[in-house]
Amino acid sequence: MSSEKDIELEEMHVRKSLVFLIDADNTLLNNNQILYELGQLLYTDFGSESATHYWDIVEQLRVESVDLFRSCSSELRRVCDAGPGNDRDAYV
Repeated sequence: MSSEKDIELEEMHVRKSLVFLIDADNTLLNNNQILYELGQLLYTDFGSESATHYWDIVEQLRVESVDLFRSCSSELRRVCDAGPGNDRDAYV
């Protein structure tokens, strides 16, 4: 039987990692099929008005995420172009 101290030591040695899978070309998931099936489910179970509202929200979030990505990319470029000792050190 493991003691509490043994369990704590085991937990300290567990390596935690985060992995992002980016599916740029639909090889991991068939995104088009997923969207189609989700759309069918929304229209069938919640009706046309609710489904349309859902897709409006999804589109709004998509636009906002693209804007955020562009903003972050621009800021990263600006910081990297600043060179050592400038704003870059504040981000590291």
